[in-house]
Formats: sequence, structure tokens, C-alpha cells
Amino acid sequence: MFPGAPFSLSGLFVLLTLVVVVAVAKGVLVAARSHPVLGAAVARKFLLLVGVWLLICGVLAGCQVFTAASMPPPLMLFMLAAFCAVLYFSFSNFGLRLAAGLPLWALVAFHIFRLPLELLMHWGATLGVVPQLLTYSGSNYDILTGVFALVLSLIAYRVSVPLRIFRVFNSIGLVLFVNVIVLSVLSRPTPFQQLSLDAPNIWVSFFPFIWLPTLLAPLALGGHLILLRRLVAEETARRAQVKPH
Repeated sequence: MFPGAPFSLSGLFVLLTLVVVVAVAKGVLVAARSHPVLGAAVARKFLLLVGVWLLICGVLAGCQVFTAASMPPPLMLFMLAAFCAVLYFSFSNFGLRLAAGLPLWALVAFHIFRLPLELLMHWGATLGVVPQLLTYSGSNYDILTGVFALVLSLIAYRVSVPLRIFRVFNSIGLVLFVNVIVLSVLSRPTPFQQLSLDAPNIWVSFFPFIWLPTLLAPLALGGHLILLRRLVAEETARRAQVKPH
């Protein structure tokens, strides 16, 4: 664990991670409601794969593998693997089933987890665990995505919302996501470090915070890509309906 990080901060981070994983598994079940047996099998495989991945990353972080000053940086390699896996699944038939099988409000609601995540990161910054640069008191405004997701999903659950509002949400969320990824990479203690030289981004090298760059961040990107596929499908269907014959 990160030196000086209280158990309460680590425990809440673990809880948030598990909630996100369960939410994705639940989404798989709902999206496959027309084939409940298949959906349950896919959900079990997802939980198994993610469980193994979390265990591997957690054990390696506990052994301080990700703090090694080697090239290429081990953390970067694991992040690359996780992001590639998410890209593959987001644009596969699996991603298409999620995009088509879940209501728009649910696809947006998934991103609510970024609100408590940013609050935990801000708390960590006050304790000297997280660089201030990576919080909303610095240059990371990803908390706005979580707030926007909370408000929009509640409204969309009750009333019909124009597709352009969902497009605005997804665009803003992606921009803020890219911003925090760039900040995180450029503040890591590597030859590429350009930011936060006095307080490098090393907290994510330790358990359980290693799960942020290796799971939560890739899942956030996957959430945006799957929502994008749904919005493209909705727009295509709408244009087909109004196309003159």
C-alpha cells in the first residue's frame, strides 16, 4: 500500500472498484435479457477475467513491480494491454449488444462512478497521497463528467431527452477523460515527465490504487465508446425513417 495512505481511503477505493465491476456485469445481464442463459455465462466470464486481472495487478503492485524504474515502464505496458482489450470489446459484437441492449440513461449512469472517484482523489491529495494536479483543485475536471452523468441519467430515466444532449455529454466526458490521462502520463516519474515534478504521480503504482489506470480508466473509455456506438445507431435509424422514398 502507498505509504501514509489511510485504510479508510484504500478501503473505499476497493469498494468503488467492486461496485463498478458489478455494475458492468449487471449491464451484461440486462443487455442479454432475451438470452438469459447466454447473458449469465458472459457475465460469469467477465467477472472471472476481471477478477484474475485485478488479482494479478494487485499482487504485482504489492511486490512493487510498478515502482521499478525500468524501460518500458511496467505500468505503461499494463495500461496499454487494458486499453487494447477495452477497445477490442467495445467494437466487437459484445460491445454492440451492450450498446443496443441497455437504455441510454443506463449507459450514461455508468459514468456516475467518476464523481466519487474524484472525491476520493481530492481527499487523497489533502493527505499527500495524490498529486494536487490530478484533482479538481488542480487541472483534472473529470468530476464534471460524474455530475453531468448523475443529472442526465436521472432526467433521461423519467423523460425523453434529445440525442444531441447525449452527444454533448459523451463529447465533454471524452475530452475530460483524455485530459486526465495526459496529466497522469506526463506526471509519472519517467523520462517523459513534464508535470508535477515536485510531487510525481506514483500513488497509482501501489495497491489498491493500481486498479485506477489498469481497470477503472479503461472501463471509462469503454463506456464512452459503447455510448457512441448507440448514438450512431440511433442517428442512423432516425435518418432512415425520415429518408424520402
